[in-house]
Amino acid sequence: MHIFKRNYTKFILLLLLSLFPKTILFAQENSLKTKYFTIYYAQDCSLAQLADRLHAASFLHIDIFPQQNNVQDIQSIVSDLFDSLYLEVSDIIDIHMYSFEGTIRIMPGREELREILGAYFKKVPNVASFYSHANNTIYFSWPDLTLGVLVHEMAHAIISHYFVVPPSTKVQEILAGYVEYSIRKKAGLQVVK
Repeated sequence: MHIFKRNYTKFILLLLLSLFPKTILFAQENSLKTKYFTIYYAQDCSLAQLADRLHAASFLHIDIFPQQNNVQDIQSIVSDLFDSLYLEVSDIIDIHMYSFEGTIRIMPGREELREILGAYFKKVPNVASFYSHANNTIYFSWPDLTLGVLVHEMAHAIISHYFVVPPSTKVQEILAGYVEYSIRKKAGLQVVK
């Protein structure tokens, strides 16, 4: 009976998350629409910090924080950055889906991420990010979000939507790891071999 209640509770939580994702767990967040993603982020997540963390200047070839008064709109910079990274990931794995639309949720911390993961796993892993194919959403912990983590999860999203029968977990991890390596190298970041 206990197993039934636990599975029933998970089912109800997943159902509610898929029907009313913004109203249940994500009431204190902002959103940003890009060509390929709708990004929901915690109120304490600064878009300027996000652009800096993701090394926007490396991919958009702009000065994010100009010294003069011609400051660009940070929302358009972040939007362009996510779309540019999506296209870069697509180029690396040679999978191009221009009609792709996904969701990204940047959670305030790992505890909030663990709450969501509890709906998917009996034993909740302590991870910085997670891609859910079921609702086409990438989840991140704000303190742990880096360029490498973002493109790794983007690769999972692209791979999951391209193949009718998704590759094994090991193959997906190899491809996502290669994407992460390639992007970090292109951005001039330290590459772990």
